[in-house]
Amino acid sequence: MNSFIEKTLSLPEVQEFFWFARFPVTRFHKEGAEAVVEFLDVRFPQIRRDRPPSFEYRLRFDANGGLLSKGWVKK
Repeated sequence: MNSFIEKTLSLPEVQEFFWFARFPVTRFHKEGAEAVVEFLDVRFPQIRRDRPPSFEYRLRFDANGGLLSKGWVKK
């Protein structure tokens, strides 16, 4: 667990995701200076490589830990 993931767990949207998800997966990676936390449920697999999984929630943070964006991943 890292500080970015810990920060997301108290958000209502993320708590709702965990209420619904049966097989939750949490991923973390960096894109340049930005930190990205993704939550997905493996019940809803990625059907095509050019599209994200059907049920994926992503949060993006700046280098100082400020939330830049959050929401369901769309094409």
